[in-house]
Amino acid sequence: MIKTQFDASVQSMPTGKGNAINMDSFKAEMLENAGLLELDSAIAAELIFFFNPEAVGCGYQSSTFDSLNDAQSACLFNVNYDTTTLAYKDNIEVYITKVNDDDAVYDSIVEGDDKYLMQFPKSEEYDIGIFDATNKTITYYTKNTDNTFTAIE
Repeated sequence: MIKTQFDASVQSMPTGKGNAINMDSFKAEMLENAGLLELDSAIAAELIFFFNPEAVGCGYQSSTFDSLNDAQSACLFNVNYDTTTLAYKDNIEVYITKVNDDDAVYDSIVEGDDKYLMQFPKSEEYDIGIFDATNKTITYYTKNTDNTFTAIE
């Protein structure tokens, strides 16, 4: 399994005054334990990434995400690697999308609701993962030559 350790930041929604949200002690401790910093949302994310080239971004396709350099593009939500035409398609480490009930490709390995497809185009260990949001588990798979999938134990 690929494990990455890095310091990260969370950009919070404004409280009406352009300041970072007032955190309760539980949230503050949770962010600190995860190595995350909360940033004032009045600061444009593009500026944060521009002045911190070592920062890595995860998010939805947006002008902010489009402004990241190749090394800063880590994870993209709600975009499927198989169907995207994004110019920076191969720079993304992980793609995450909700699995639809009528998905012909992944239907054979997905049962039930609240499942998310995680695609890892750069990984040599596995091709996809299925995140079960109900059970909070991830099962990793390799893709076989016949387009079926084998779970990694």
